Amino acid sequence: MSCNKAFGQWMAAHIEDPRYFFIIEAIGTRVDISAFDGATQRIYWDRDQSFHSLGLLEGSGAIFLKEGRIDTIIKLDALQLTAQIQFIENHAH
Repeated sequence: MSCNKAFGQWMAAHIEDPRYFFIIEAIGTRVDISAFDGATQRIYWDRDQSFHSLGLLEGSGAIFLKEGRIDTIIKLDALQLTAQIQFIENHAH
């Protein structure tokens, strides 16, 4: 399973979880992102790449906030995706 598909499936399973907010730049050419269309409260669609232009992340990643400020940023890597998703879930508690 590709990294994008695995991450997309993880996102779909957590889309209603209030601990997560997703910024999606993808247009869905490689991965089916239709599951995210109805979840407008949990997703920011960054079609014009305005978030990307901030330079915080290149590609997929996780940004953790603490008291409304950025605390930690991690870039997701295909070779470590399983461990990184576990880290994200542990950090969200």
